[in-house]
Formats: sequence, structure tokens, C-alpha cells
Amino acid sequence: MDAIVAALVMSEHPDDVKVQYLDHILLKGALTQEQEAAVADVLWAAWPAAPAQHGLRQLRGQFLVAFRRYVNSPSSNDDDDGACFAWMRTETRLDEWRSAIKVLLLFIVFRTPADAGRLHRIFQECPAPAFGRDLPLSALCLKPPQLAEMLIKAGRIPLLGFAGDWLRELLLCVVVSEAWAVLLKGGIDVLLTAAEQLNDPCTADGSLVVLETIFLGYQENADVFLTCYSHFYDRIARWPSASPAFDATTLVHLQKLLHGLLFAFPGHPLLQAPLRTLMAQLPPLPAEFVVETYVDALRWTNCAPAAASPFFAAEATPGAPTTSAPARQHSDAIGLKNIGNSCYMNAVLQGFFWTPAMRRLFATRTNAKPGVVAEFCALLGRMQSSGSSWLDARTMERFRSVLLPEYQTTRQQDAAEFLHYLLDALESDKTVALHEVFQGSTMRTITCDACKTASSAKEAFTDLHIPVGASVASTPVLADLVRAQFAPEELSARLENAYFCDVCQCRGDATKLVSVERAPTHLLVSINRFEYNRLCGAREKVCTAVDCRDHVILPTAHGDVPYDLYAAIVHAGTRADHGHYYTYARHLPDSDWHLLNDSHVARVDDAMVESALAHATTDTPYVLFYKRRETASKKAKISATNGADALL
Repeated sequence: MDAIVAALVMSEHPDDVKVQYLDHILLKGALTQEQEAAVADVLWAAWPAAPAQHGLRQLRGQFLVAFRRYVNSPSSNDDDDGACFAWMRTETRLDEWRSAIKVLLLFIVFRTPADAGRLHRIFQECPAPAFGRDLPLSALCLKPPQLAEMLIKAGRIPLLGFAGDWLRELLLCVVVSEAWAVLLKGGIDVLLTAAEQLNDPCTADGSLVVLETIFLGYQENADVFLTCYSHFYDRIARWPSASPAFDATTLVHLQKLLHGLLFAFPGHPLLQAPLRTLMAQLPPLPAEFVVETYVDALRWTNCAPAAASPFFAAEATPGAPTTSAPARQHSDAIGLKNIGNSCYMNAVLQGFFWTPAMRRLFATRTNAKPGVVAEFCALLGRMQSSGSSWLDARTMERFRSVLLPEYQTTRQQDAAEFLHYLLDALESDKTVALHEVFQGSTMRTITCDACKTASSAKEAFTDLHIPVGASVASTPVLADLVRAQFAPEELSARLENAYFCDVCQCRGDATKLVSVERAPTHLLVSINRFEYNRLCGAREKVCTAVDCRDHVILPTAHGDVPYDLYAAIVHAGTRADHGHYYTYARHLPDSDWHLLNDSHVARVDDAMVESALAHATTDTPYVLFYKRRETASKKAKISATNGADALL
């Protein structure tokens, strides 16, 4: 067979005729491996003539030969190099590329930068095959330090042409193989190098490919994005007015990435404003762009278990090196590490920490039985005494490990539901007078309209649940909504809530009145932000703005009681199944507001908090913490007696 092919190649037939005969021989001849090898030798001898190139493409394993000839060539044969590289630029079959990619990655590790020019050219000029989810790192037989070196060297290739796509596939290869140590060691270098190349219009699009792969790949928390934010934003902020101008497709790519970042990581108000300002200067998104689809496609799904996530595992594994937190910047505030969608937990813990009575009751206790109470005491104690800017992942995981199983996963949970669970768990310790902090009591009275018989029942409460409508004519004021909770309510057949009177022995009209008998020292108010849509069969968020500024008045049976706001848990996002929680908090009576957003802590001005509490429709107040305002007589009594209420 090889003799026939040799004769054909040497014949005087036109190239198109030779190609037809070669197809007949190679595609229909059912050659043995020995025959294929012999034919390949003939065709390589004729290389780079057109019939030889065409024939070799039909033979298995010959692309790897062409690849090796190119990367190992001393550049003495321009025709040979050009033909080999032309094949590489047009080859799209992953089966052909698979072995070549292994060679390419090994060469990246072992070749010096001076000898890596051809490797760079492959990255930049050859379309990247989709090998990220197909090639296990174990196939390279390299140790983790060598793999990290490979990632770093690949990340330093100028991101021209297709280089960003190649680096994306390599990153996916690391992630799919769950080589978190490799990603930790090399990933930051890749991020910073990619960010540096955002300044050049020629490398900017490749940089965006790399940055979106990492930023939107690891969505378990925003730490990676926030850590690199300044390196990222400082460069892209100049794009709209840059000279020379950036390509329009690159600007649209940036617009997509910014939309994706705001969707995936809501709840960072200090960063959102400049990003939204920049987005307004960029070209609009194409009509078919769907941000949920874009974000979901980039997510690293195997990061869901917290212990397997690249950034949590290094801190939570005993004996592993930790990411050291900087020294505490705010004496009265500390951050909490997000350990995988644990923002709801962190927000609630911050609300309790900024309640002085909770610190008095729990932070100094050392004799609690093992369990939730003991770990809560230890956590508040560390928040109070730690010299670091945030509590690390190990500390947070230790606390989470004693909670109910549903709170030990990385699934997002409802902050208000977790708050009630934690209060119930803390109340199990009967030696703690928790009722002195949040508990109040109401008297519910129902009066029959027919016989005027009144039925009363006393009930304890720890918070008020305030409903809010999805469509309202104007922004409701929380103080009005609170007062409305204690207005008389009609019970009647017309409203399908008729009252059964034991005296009349029938259902009829009645009036229900709930009044506060005992006002709590601290008032918790939960705004009902989530409701079930029967038409859609899904839980939805009510994004109506509610004016929650400063204080509320709680009507009681003994007169109005004023309360001042000292903490607010905010839910960021427009969907019930997606979002982020963070907390604003301050010390009363007069103090600066702090933004407590997982491990990030910052002082913020009153105007920012006031706007968030009065007008927000995405970052909406959800659970509010109020302290009963002390009257002049109350203050005098406390000063004279130095009573326990001074700390409540």
C-alpha cells in the first residue's frame, strides 16, 4: 500500500486528483496499523506538498508528529514549520489535540522563557480546543509544585489572540481535577498578571476571559473578586475614554462581566456605585444576553461542598497554612469569614454582637455545656478579643459544626429563619436570662359584636413580622406599618374569617385587638420580603422600598414607646433563591455606622445608610434591631442603682 501511495504522490496527476485517490485509499482501504505507519512515512517524505498534507490529516496520530516537528524545530526549514503550524491553526478535533496538549503543557514547565517562543505562538494563534473538562491533570504525571509552576508560566504568556481561551481551559482542567493547592499557589499570580494586561487594548479581551473564569467560577463567596477588585477596577475605569480606543466587542465583553459580577455578588454597596457608573458609559448589552445563563455557565459546580472549595479548604484543614488576616482596624468591629454561602449566618451573628446585652450574657461565659450555647459564647468572646480584622474559616466552621444539619451545608439560607433558630437554641440554656433582651408580651382580645363577650390571651413575642405589598402607591414608612399591626381587625363572614363565639355558639362578626403589654428592651422587626407565587410555583422577593430610618414607635397598652435603630440586616438581590446578606450597625446613642459584610468591615457615612434604609429596592432592609430609648427618669434610676438594665 505504501508503494501505491508513493507512486501516486510522485505521479504527474493534478493535486486535486491525487487528493481524491488518497481519500479512496485512506478512508476506504481499512489499513492496518503497519500499513498506516508505512503510508505515513511516504507522506512525510513528500511533506509539505499539498497531497501529503491532506493524506496525513486522515491518518491517526500524525497531528502529534506535526506538532512535535513544529515545537522542536530549530527554525531551519520555514516551509516545514509553516505547513505544520498551518495544520495546528486549523485542527479542531480534540482527539487529535489531546496528546499534543500534554506535550505542550509539559514543555511549558520544563522550557526556559527564552525557548518558549513557539509555545507562546501556539497559545496566541491556535484556537483552543475544549480540553478543560476532558484532560485530567494526573495524565501529566507532575507534582503539585510543578503543576503550579505550569499554571504561573502559562498565566504570564501575553494574552494576545486565543491565549485567554487556552488559559481558561487550563484553569478548568485544574478545577475539574480539584487540584486546589495548585490553584491557590498559581491562581493569584494568574489573576494579577491578567489584570495588568487590561491596560493594553490588544490583550484586554484575553484578560477578561481569564478574569471571568476565576471571578465567576468561584461563586461560593466574593472574597476572590473583592481581594483583586482594585487591581481590576483601576484599569477598566479608564476604558471608555482610552486612546487608542478599545474594540467595541471588548467593551461589550466588559459590560457582560460587570453585569455578571453584580448579579453573582450582590450586597457590596461600596463597590457597586463605581461599577454602575462605569457600566453606564459602556455599549449596551445584546438583546439576547441573559445574565443568569451567563453566570450559571461559568460557575465551578464542584466547589459546592465547603470542604472542597479551593479557598475554604486551605484554611479549614488542620495543619494547612492559613490566610492570615491583617490587624484589626476598628476596635469595635470585626469581620467574619464566609465559609460558603454563610453570609446569612454572619449577618445574624453581627446583629447579636452589636447588641451589648448579648455580649454581657454570653461573651464571658465559660461553663456552658458543649453545643450551640458553648460555641456561641466562644465565638462572641473571640469577636470581642481578637486582634485580627476577621475571624478565620476554622473558627466559623467550628461554630457551624454544632448547628442543625441544614445549616452545616453551603446552601443559602434565610437570615430571619436562622435568627429564630439560634434564639431558640440559646434559650435552651435556662441559666441565661435571654428573655430580658428581646422578649415582649402582647394581649390578644377578641370581642363578639353580638354579645360583647371578650376573650383574651397573653402571648410572648421576640419579633414583629411586618407585611409589605409588592405594589404600593408610595414608599411605606416602617413606623406606620408597625402601628398598623396593632389596629383593630374585623373578623366576619364577608372576609371569610368569621369568629366562633362560645357564648353565642355560632360564627359571627367580631373585633380582634392586639396590644403590647410588655415592651421588650430590644425590638426585632422582620419585614416579610418573600412570598410564594402560586402562578409561578416559586418563592419570590418583594422588592418594595420601605422607609426604615432611625426610629419607630411601638404602641403599647401603657403608651407609646420609642425605639432607636442600631443594626439592620440587608438582603441584596432581586430573587428569593439568590442574593447576599450583610449588616449595618452602630453603637447608640450616637456613633458612626459600620458596614459588616462577611470579612470586610468599613465605616460608612450616615447618608449612605439613610439611603439604603429609606429607598433601596435591591439591597433591602430585612431584619432590624432596635433598642428602647431611655427616658430621663429611667436614666436617673439606672445611674442611681447601677442596675443590670444599664447593659441591656
